[in-house]
Amino acid sequence: MLVQSAIALILIAAIVFAARAAFRTRLTAARAATLFVAGCVVIVAICAVRTPPRARESAMRLRIDVARSRHVGPLLDQRGLLSDEVAWAEATGRSERARATRAEIARIDAVLQTLR
Repeated sequence: MLVQSAIALILIAAIVFAARAAFRTRLTAARAATLFVAGCVVIVAICAVRTPPRARESAMRLRIDVARSRHVGPLLDQRGLLSDEVAWAEATGRSERARATRAEIARIDAVLQTLR
């Protein structure tokens, strides 16, 4: 992480110096904007190249099953949102809607049990 931060700081400094030189030569606003966008693209490209290997290393170190997490994660998010909906339905006196939402949560729980 320290190496990636150092690279980002160096790139930011290079962009600042390039922008400073560009403004000294009375660069137009469009060219200055283009220079800024190009610098941002370079920073993102460098960070994007380093991210996939680090993600694999982290997944292995933390024992994360990436393929399974693609299914479990969204289901857990949906379950949490539906739990909030049940609380809202009960608070507003909509017991039929709360009951239907609880049934949907039960279906999600059944799917999650099969993925364990």
